[in-house]
Amino acid sequence: MLSDYLFDTPWWLLVVLIGGGAAVWWILQLRRQRLGARVGLAVAAVGVGLLLSSYFVKTDKEKVVADTRRLLTAVETRDSKTLESLLHPAASLAGWRKQDIVYGAKIYADQYGVQSIAIRSIELEQNSDMITETLSIISHHDANKTMYSMFPSTWQFDWLKDGDKWVLKNISVLKFANIEQNQMNQQYFSRRP
Repeated sequence: MLSDYLFDTPWWLLVVLIGGGAAVWWILQLRRQRLGARVGLAVAAVGVGLLLSSYFVKTDKEKVVADTRRLLTAVETRDSKTLESLLHPAASLAGWRKQDIVYGAKIYADQYGVQSIAIRSIELEQNSDMITETLSIISHHDANKTMYSMFPSTWQFDWLKDGDKWVLKNISVLKFANIEQNQMNQQYFSRRP
């Protein structure tokens, strides 16, 4: 997507434009080739412009990643209001709906002693007004409440554009520790919390 290059420019492209343009400007300036030096300076200026636009303009994907971090922090801190504000009115997680998700997140976080959640990786795919996010996380738990203190898991979030913000519509647990999706859904999300 063109907007990704304009507002979320890869670091390597910035290095090539700024560094390469500055190097061309410097070398040609020393050789007194002013026209070539100006071209090098222009290339470096384009790189600086892209750097500034990447820093100041947040893309839809960057907004979703920021909201994902807010969501995980809300689960850690048992902040129901923040969690509820990030969910679509028709949000779902297996057999749960929005209120079940909000209540269940707090209940399960307390029951299993969730202390922190760290993101290992995030993959995003955008199709118009929907962003599908697959994230791998590690949750740290109170060892007195669970058999293990850390659990890896993989989740899929479907975010929908709602006016000027993004809201979470569908949540799927792809894997939690060694438990696959179907077993996880039956064991934890088939009945209300």
